[in-house]
Amino acid sequence: MRALGLPGWWGLIAPFLLFADIPYLMAVRGSSVLGASIGAPDESIPLYMTMALGLIAAMVFVRAPTEDERPFVRFGLAGKGAVLTFIFVFFFVIQFVAMAKWMNYLEPRFEAGDPSLGPFLAIVENSYWLLVLNRYVCFAFVALLAWCVAKSRKRTDNTSSGA
Repeated sequence: MRALGLPGWWGLIAPFLLFADIPYLMAVRGSSVLGASIGAPDESIPLYMTMALGLIAAMVFVRAPTEDERPFVRFGLAGKGAVLTFIFVFFFVIQFVAMAKWMNYLEPRFEAGDPSLGPFLAIVENSYWLLVLNRYVCFAFVALLAWCVAKSRKRTDNTSSGA
């Protein structure tokens, strides 16, 4: 993580992403909800696991910054985009879990047909676009990390060939 220009404790991101796909890890390709990635319902691609593996690969292949380079600035737009996409995914997972817990708490009221749940159902209905957008953001994160690795490798190759 230090080679990526981030504090070392940010390395906990990879286990967080793997934990986000724990249902996929427990029952791959099952016929129930537990067999799908929470990032991509009805899909067999574990999005968060893919993000974790992309992050681990980036940590392995990225070149360490030189002494005159500011670590995070060297990635430019790719680095900033990777951080922003991760922040989106992090808050999506938190929102997804909170909504699921909230729906579980309100289940007896749902079954009773309580009309006061209209605003909650409107929130759930209007947040569907986050579910659709999430899979593209996850793959954008991996692509941006690949771009960061390519930029670090290119910059190191150019400086070593010019000496």
